[in-house]
Amino acid sequence: MKLPNPLTKRLYVDRINEMLLPEPVERDKGKDAAKKVYQKGDMEDLCRFVEEHYFMVFRNRDYRWANELTVKTAFLTL
Repeated sequence: MKLPNPLTKRLYVDRINEMLLPEPVERDKGKDAAKKVYQKGDMEDLCRFVEEHYFMVFRNRDYRWANELTVKTAFLTL
């Protein structure tokens, strides 16, 4: 899941992250959970964070249109 260039990251991934998690403290918690995956291979904290924070912003009608791209986007923003 590597991004093609830094401009894409700033324009899309970082903006989505800021829209879904407007509070910097919450974004930092997500980044810390993501680091645990890279450092130790432990996905439990990251999965819990995504469930508790990202998926809370979706409404029930949004789940109809959700697919693997939704999950990939959530993980890319972290």
